[in-house]
Amino acid sequence: MGGPKPVQVAVRVYPTDWGFRGEGTRQIDWLLDGATLHRNNVLFVIDRPVSAAYRQALRERRYQVYDASVPWPFDSLEIVNRRRWQGFLRHWKPSHWVSYNDFHPRHKIRNHLLREAGCRTWSYVHSIHDMEVFGPERPKNNPPRWLEADYDHLIAWGRRDVALYCRTAHKHIVGPLWSAEVQPLPRLAGFRKAATGPVIAVFDSTFDPATLYGAEDARAFFEGLRMLLDRPEWSSGTMLYKPKNKLAEIRERVPEAVAALEKFVSHERCVTLPPEVSPGAAVAEADLTISLAFTSTTVEALGARRRALYFDPRGKYRHSYYEQFPNLVAHDREELARLGRHWLDMPDADFQKYLDDHLAPEFGGHMGACAAARFREALAKQCQ
Repeated sequence: MGGPKPVQVAVRVYPTDWGFRGEGTRQIDWLLDGATLHRNNVLFVIDRPVSAAYRQALRERRYQVYDASVPWPFDSLEIVNRRRWQGFLRHWKPSHWVSYNDFHPRHKIRNHLLREAGCRTWSYVHSIHDMEVFGPERPKNNPPRWLEADYDHLIAWGRRDVALYCRTAHKHIVGPLWSAEVQPLPRLAGFRKAATGPVIAVFDSTFDPATLYGAEDARAFFEGLRMLLDRPEWSSGTMLYKPKNKLAEIRERVPEAVAALEKFVSHERCVTLPPEVSPGAAVAEADLTISLAFTSTTVEALGARRRALYFDPRGKYRHSYYEQFPNLVAHDREELARLGRHWLDMPDADFQKYLDDHLAPEFGGHMGACAAARFREALAKQCQ
């Protein structure tokens, strides 16, 4: 019997990652480009039990798959983790391991065993919507787990990520990772053709009393957007609303905001997009992107050199990280209307200069939707 099978890259799979969700959406195999990384040199490793449909999708794509899953709560036991990853390494010998959002203490056991086997570990920043970005007004919770992240390489969007992931030895700034997904989707082309005024992509976040944004924030967000559509200077605008969660979930979590939500989504110039449409597709059709502060979609739009701003509907976070960038955050509905017109009316040459002068230095000079390719290049150099 031979030894473990070598493979260039192993990618972590778990129940709440992206999987294969549908048309135009980010999927778990996004890193594969068919050239540098492909089904013959990438292994998908199931870390926790996933659905039968997810497993079937991996089989249909003829991917190499290893099941290392252990059900909760046993996956937190040190002896269980040590044995399962020792078992994995008896079958496979990856050169690189890639994860995101994987900071539970159990990751240290796995990564230690991988290093002993000669494997380099990578973590990539998939979202910059973290507590620290909100500034001193943020809730003072326990220190985030990623402060203890134990990886060899970090794929960072910008300088702030590099400072936060202080324990990682090798840091690669690639720019906003998902700006590459700002691509037209044929099914949305009709909105652009039918529009008589600006098209605005709108993104929220999770509204819940236990999060940064509760019912009052949700109400102010939806009322502010509805009133923006009703202003005379915005009377020809169309909004493409891409909710993070299903509308039924929003209604359940913040029932006090339901009336404002219903008035917004029922507006004749508001279109609610279904879950299978990616955020990048909505941004691609829009003249302006408005995101609830501080979800990543605004930065993703700016990374693709598209106009965008943040909306802090109740002015709760006036000392956030993004205050250093002029005119990027609106703290009430009047400022939202003013800054919206500011960005829409700005000549393109001035907007490009704004990006180069203010945003590009933060993201390593990388603006223009090539971050995913830079990630692959960084991996490829280490694979040589």
